Amino acid sequence: MVTAYPRTKIVSVQTNSDPDQQGLAFWTHTSTSNTAAPTEKMRITDAGNVGIGTTGPDTMLHIEGGELTVQGSGANAKIHLKDSAGNTDGYIYAASAAVGFLDDDGEWAYRHTTDTDHVFFINDTAKLNITNTKISGSSTSTGSF
Repeated sequence: MVTAYPRTKIVSVQTNSDPDQQGLAFWTHTSTSNTAAPTEKMRITDAGNVGIGTTGPDTMLHIEGGELTVQGSGANAKIHLKDSAGNTDGYIYAASAAVGFLDDDGEWAYRHTTDTDHVFFINDTAKLNITNTKISGSSTSTGSF
């Protein structure tokens, strides 16, 4: 007799020693055969942590065994970083062939342009530029670069 398995399922799971602490497990069926059991792909714990590829997420978003893709709606993509009060701390940002960090007012703090340069900024002004042929920077009040 061949056992037929459900193709997908969402089940309640106990996520701590207390049976009242319940989370959700998401199962999918990737086999072309109905005789293969589905496997758990994502879990939300009682604490609200989301795990993709893990049954024990220990942070708000825990991705194991893969990568995270952030795709913008245009030529740019960014990850917005905020403090606990909701204030902007900065961004991880990509635009065309450049990737780097923006400060809290949305201006470059560090920018790397593919196969071209690395530029460090202070107060929206480039202070250090590293290319494959030179290092250049602006002078400071304590001496020159």
